[in-house]
Amino acid sequence: MKKSDSSPSGDTPEEELEKLR
Repeated sequence: MKKSDSSPSGDTPEEELEKLR
């Protein structure tokens, strides 16, 4: 699930935080 790191589309905020980690 790495199509766009700058697209919260369908990605939960929790997953976004993990991406920034």
